[in-house]
Amino acid sequence: MSTARALKGASSTQSDEARNNTRDGENDNAAPAQALTDAVSTNRKLPITDVSRVPKVPAGYRPTDPQTRSPRGRLSESQLHLAMLAGRQILERRDHWRADLGDLAPDLSPLPAVLDDLEACDATVRALRALLAYHEERLDLARCDLNTLLRATHDEYAHRAPQMPQLDRHYSHLADLVGSIGENVVQGIRRARRTKKAPVTG
Repeated sequence: MSTARALKGASSTQSDEARNNTRDGENDNAAPAQALTDAVSTNRKLPITDVSRVPKVPAGYRPTDPQTRSPRGRLSESQLHLAMLAGRQILERRDHWRADLGDLAPDLSPLPAVLDDLEACDATVRALRALLAYHEERLDLARCDLNTLLRATHDEYAHRAPQMPQLDRHYSHLADLVGSIGENVVQGIRRARRTKKAPVTG
């Protein structure tokens, strides 16, 4: 075999390998993308909780300032488990509090109710956070879907409006919306340019 033919064969083999590697890379990237698309499609079809089924805040509740209600600070999420263990351990010694801790021991009679409140509230907050995260995603999907539909509608409206001026009164809010979106884009570009031109200090 000649040197030229050998080089040509080697080049062809390398090209085939490169194409195969590209296909493999595309397949590797396609799987996560398809999984995300499937998840979004599934989430879009899941039920939304009827607002009438969401419990109301108890009557008489008034928000308070964190510093006012917790002057000595509060437990962090990472400390909560240890605090629960400590509280339950102390509770097991309720018949020995005076002997263990002396006459100056704090009044620990509220401890059982405090632990029960903490466990119940923690479980409820975790459930509500999960429910909130789900509905926030559904809200975001609905916003994106509406934006897509309205933009497509506006494209056709803008194309036909010059020949059909009577459409203006039927699609005035749509025109206002697209104008607002366009203005926000312009303002964003202007801010970016100002930031880029701003002198670097320090």
